[in-house]
Amino acid sequence: SSLKKPNFRIGMKAIDVLLEIIRVNPRITSLGFHSYIPIKGLGGRVGQIPPMVQLRHDYSDCGLTVIHKNELTSAFFQAETEAMGENSWARGVLSRVEYENKIFHIPMMDFCCEESEDNLSTIREFLKVIGQKTGVILSSGRSYHYYGAKLFSEKEWLEFLGYCLLFTSYADERYIGHRLIDRCGILRISACPLRPKVPTVV
Repeated sequence: SSLKKPNFRIGMKAIDVLLEIIRVNPRITSLGFHSYIPIKGLGGRVGQIPPMVQLRHDYSDCGLTVIHKNELTSAFFQAETEAMGENSWARGVLSRVEYENKIFHIPMMDFCCEESEDNLSTIREFLKVIGQKTGVILSSGRSYHYYGAKLFSEKEWLEFLGYCLLFTSYADERYIGHRLIDRCGILRISACPLRPKVPTVV
């Protein structure tokens, strides 16, 4: 109830969205980041992919770093993401944050529908219906990402994933499955050869 009003703007990069979420939640003390090499998504070809390949899950603590919020500046992110993009690696941010020595989550979702005004409008309406009124939608280059500014408890985060899972044909069901296995959300914040667009607010 004490959340400051976030100042999201069209054209903001994912990095700046994160900095704004930190600004309106000043008691966040650290964020986690995951370095990884993206692979081509299964997309609409899932039915043609062997079941065991569909189970591939590549999240690992070996690519995980936790950074104190005082280190999180635009200059830091710029240097980090440029270094990632040069060698095919991407940087993802974790939903899990430390807040007053407790664990909370930034609401995050990866959508799988094509980018269009109709789909963007439908996603916006869905988010309003489930109570997400202080967040922002970004174009990822292939579809959309979502970040909410109001932090979730573990229980609230699981409920959020459940609602998104019911939003079939829009929310990425495989993404939700991976996030449940990892017990945290992850969204890409940098560009790389396979994902050349930096996610940007639309």
